[in-house]
Amino acid sequence: MARSALIVVAFALFACDTGTTTPPDFGDAYAVPADGAVSLADGQLSISVEYAGGCEAHTFRLGTRAGDREVWAIHDAHGDTCEALVRDLATFDTNLGDGPVTVLTPDGRRIHVGG
Repeated sequence: MARSALIVVAFALFACDTGTTTPPDFGDAYAVPADGAVSLADGQLSISVEYAGGCEAHTFRLGTRAGDREVWAIHDAHGDTCEALVRDLATFDTNLGDGPVTVLTPDGRRIHVGG
């Protein structure tokens, strides 16, 4: 019985923290092209984006992790089912200043900008 309890406690201690964080929700499908611009200047973050659409206005909002300087764009296609390739520049006013920020992309890249 004591050995079973010890195994359960050991499992709980080592299984809870994997050292990884939950991937962010990027919303509807989009891409940050490899040749696209990502910049941060005067507190304004700009991210080049590509997505399928063309029939409805699409919006992006900025996702962040509390206490972290990792950010990402969250895409809302507003139900647009059109399939034209749209290239756009998503811009966000931030309170991040010009210090270093890491932009996370849907394909798993981490783009470092600023400072």
